[in-house]
Amino acid sequence: MSRRLIAVLVALAIAVATLASSTALGSSASHAKKAKAQKTYTFYLVAGIASDAFYLTMNKGAKAAAAKLGNVKVIFTGSPAAFSPNTQIPFLNGAIARKPDAILIAPTDKTALAAPIQRAISAGIPVETVDTFITKPIAFTNVSTDNVAGGKAAADALVKAKGKSGKVKLVEFDAGPPQVQALKSGTIDALIAQYPYGIGQLGVQLAYKYVTGHKTGIKKH
Repeated sequence: MSRRLIAVLVALAIAVATLASSTALGSSASHAKKAKAQKTYTFYLVAGIASDAFYLTMNKGAKAAAAKLGNVKVIFTGSPAAFSPNTQIPFLNGAIARKPDAILIAPTDKTALAAPIQRAISAGIPVETVDTFITKPIAFTNVSTDNVAGGKAAADALVKAKGKSGKVKLVEFDAGPPQVQALKSGTIDALIAQYPYGIGQLGVQLAYKYVTGHKTGIKKH
């Protein structure tokens, strides 16, 4: 066999080996991508008070977003008895113990919930605050209504509907002093309508984008 023929055969063998290697790598990458897409992500939604219509509506929005995504499971939890740190923290600790892909929580106190939320983050679980917030900037994002702006909008609507004189009653609801103060700071002595369904939807959408590495404009910690 001539040297020239041997050289051609060797080059051909290398080309075939390279092609096979590239195909195998491409196939592996494709399988990895499919596996990531098929993974089911579990998000815990820890309510301020799980029996309240506001948070039940938020849960519906969250589960609607999860159903649309197809590979997200939302587990709704929280105290059915009271809107307080003492009753909420055990449910947050329970969620942390189950090591979900993310936790969405409506903190019942902006200071008392900071340490428990930090424990979740230290355990490698991304945390998103919804409806309410904490003073320490450790959650990867917050989804909520602007209570001050909402109070102003409600007051403006009342003035247009009823005129500039008269009495208006503030309807009580399950919220801590910071939320009540925010409403009053918005010049409100009225009932404000919020949008818990939308908060739940957007919360799950942002959490999904965050844990899957999609662009959200939110920097990962």
